[in-house]
This record gives sequence, structure tokens and C-alpha cells, in this order.
Amino acid sequence: MGYFTLDFKKAKGASDARMSDHIERRVIAPNVDPTRTHLNRELVELPEGVTVRDEAIAHRIKSAGIKRKITPDQVRAIRVMMSGTHEDMMKIQQDGRMDEWCNDSIQWLQATFGKDNVVAAHLHMDEKTPHLHATVVPIVTTERLRKKREGEKKYETKSGPRLSADDVMRRSKLHEYQNSYAAAMKSFGLQRGIVGSTARHQANSEYYKQQISRYEEDITKLQVDIEKAQEGKNTILSWFGKGDLAKAKKELAEKDELIAKLDILLWGIAAFAVTYLL
Repeated sequence: MGYFTLDFKKAKGASDARMSDHIERRVIAPNVDPTRTHLNRELVELPEGVTVRDEAIAHRIKSAGIKRKITPDQVRAIRVMMSGTHEDMMKIQQDGRMDEWCNDSIQWLQATFGKDNVVAAHLHMDEKTPHLHATVVPIVTTERLRKKREGEKKYETKSGPRLSADDVMRRSKLHEYQNSYAAAMKSFGLQRGIVGSTARHQANSEYYKQQISRYEEDITKLQVDIEKAQEGKNTILSWFGKGDLAKAKKELAEKDELIAKLDILLWGIAAFAVTYLL
């Protein structure tokens, strides 16, 4: 049996537009084969009047009946990437079971996080290994206990729908997700790795070590580039007080575009490492 990939990543801030550009193919990454992009599919029907992923996230939050204030830096969506070892995913495709794999994956997402909270899902067939990008809005209805004031022992109970990525992404729950998804993937010959075991890596352990090290170096370099681009952006912002408005606007747009491209490339490298090496 091969292994499945089930990876979760928080999308921080008020918008996840950069990742939406990648997922919805408004920006084409170097590892994408544009001659196969027509094989990609949207697997979740969007609400009436909603046409893109970012709108679906905002629509769910607006319609959920949340009464608490949502802060600008609060996590509004969780990216879920689902796939498997290359050979097994290609066998699923060759056996004509890709639709079945997609349906079972979507059903698992909806049963786990709530049907309304799974706002988008895209099957990508134009990269090396078929995989699915799903978007979950972390709305929960469980009660939350909070201290009234620092130092007091009394607590108050808050109920009702709320946005809480921390609840959805608790370590104990992440462990449960891997186990329950393993049950859904058993019929496809996909299993989760043994917790705490390195057995599956022993045969090519040195190869994997070298590959992971290389990707860590690439990620570090990209992070440095992003930091430099951000520093340049801050310098440009200082021009606004010096009357160079037109120059500042042009340079600022170029820096934003560079940061967006670097951010997408960074995510792509990390996703590749998760899919093929871990």
C-alpha cells in the first residue's frame, strides 16, 4: 500500500487572494502543464452569485451568523491539500477511479468540518501528481470558556457560531483527521504513515535527507527574498511624504507583484516536498 497526503495550512489575514490565483490558475506556476489545465475541475458548487474562491470564503463568514468581531489578522480559511504517492495516484487515474477518489475525499471533508464550511475544492490534473486543494472556513459552534479578567477564577461561557482556526487545528484533532481519512482511503490502497515510525524512509533515508535539505535551503532563500522585497516596499512608502507620489505608486505595485510571486513559489516548493518527500 502507498501513502496519502493530508496537509493543513492556515491562511492568515483578510484575504487569501494569492493562493486563490494559484489554485484557480490565474497565475501559472512553472511546474504546471498548461496543455492539461482543461482537465482540472471544481468539485464544490458555489452559492448563487459567488464565482471565485475568495468570494466563497467571505460569503460563508457573512452568512454564518457570527456575532463576535472578526479581527483583520484572524484566520478566515484553512487550506487542505490531499493527494498520495505518485504511483498510487496514477493507478487510481488509470483504473478510472479518480471521480470516486474525489467524491470520497469531499464527503470526508464535509463530514469532518461541516458541509457549509467546505466552501471550495479544486482537482489539479496539470501537475506531476493529481491532487486536490480544498478550502475550509473554520466556523465552530462549540462553547468556549474565557476568563472574565486576568487573575480571576470565574469563567463565562460563550456560545454560538464563531471563527476559530485554533479549535479546528488542535493537535489532537489533526491526529484524528489523519486516522479518519485513512479509513476513507483504505479502498484506494492508501494509508497513513505509522506514527513515530521512520520505517518507510529507511530504504532511501540518505536520499530523502539530501532532498529535504535542498528544499529547506530553497525555502530559506525565498524567505530572504521576500523579506528584502518587503524592506524595499517600506522604503517606497517613505516616499509618499516627499512628493514622489507617482514614482512611489509604480514601485509599490512592482514590489507587491514580486512578493505575490515569491509567496506562491514558496508555497509550491513546500507543497512539493510534502507530496513527494514526506
